[in-house]
This record gives sequence, C-alpha cells and structure tokens, in this order.
Amino acid sequence: MWELIDEGIGGLQGGAEKGEIMNQFVESLVALGRVQTPEDVASFVSYLASKDSDYMTGQSVMIDGGVMFS
Repeated sequence: MWELIDEGIGGLQGGAEKGEIMNQFVESLVALGRVQTPEDVASFVSYLASKDSDYMTGQSVMIDGGVMFS
C-alpha cells in the first residue's frame, strides 16, 4: 500500500525520488514514525484469538501507528 501511495503522489509532485513522499508522510503524520507492517496486524489478531481478549466485546480498534490527519 505504501509503495502505491508513494508512487502516485510522487508522480503528481513532479517525479519525487522513490520513497521520498512516503518518508515525508511518515515523519509528519504517523506518531510512531514508521509505516505499518503485516506483523503489526498479525500481532493484534493473535491477541484477539487468545484468552487475553476473552472479556473484550464490541470494540473498533485502529491499528494505524497513531496517524494524525489535520
């Protein structure tokens, strides 16, 4: 996903270097300072499948690293 965003916006901004747009986005808008990985989601799915989550009901959870849009 991040590569597609980087390529699309990079093309609109006059051919920015590969990875430049993604790095700008991450630095300015993601609180954790890195892009999401499949392992981030897998860890949460593992939690949901465990007994640790047996008292959790009806929640909507964002796994986004703290993305802040203004």
